[in-house]
Amino acid sequence: MTLSGEDGNEEVATNAITRKVRVRQDATAKGQRIMAKLRAVFFGTPHFALPTLQALMAAPDIDVIAIYTQPPRQAGRGKRLRPSIVHQAADENCIPVNTPISLKCDDVQRKFSDLCLDVAVVVAYGLILPKPILMAPRLGCFNLHGSLLHLSLIHI
Repeated sequence: MTLSGEDGNEEVATNAITRKVRVRQDATAKGQRIMAKLRAVFFGTPHFALPTLQALMAAPDIDVIAIYTQPPRQAGRGKRLRPSIVHQAADENCIPVNTPISLKCDDVQRKFSDLCLDVAVVVAYGLILPKPILMAPRLGCFNLHGSLLHLSLIHI
């Protein structure tokens, strides 16, 4: 639907927007809190990262708008380029995939900042995130790490 009237649905689009505004106003008047979906980006590459990505994609209050993963690598006898399992999952779910070689480039950092994110989730990505990337999401970056600490290192 567009508001420009290009496809003749101008009135339908306007009505849909008006209904959304009314629902929000009604909920606010009743003291209900309406939350928009969190805009999230996922950083990950190996199979270990896949369950977290799947959980984020299944969460009703999270919108995974982009995925960052390592570039495809040569694999197999034919040495063909193969995308990571995270890349494959993103493609299957029609989520845009970014495979920068480095996150230190100003252009990459600017494009990331332009996403206007609420949160970033990192699981076994393979690159260190520079400060401009870490500071871009409104609620920060969350890193899930797969190592277990020895009990003697944990202070309770």
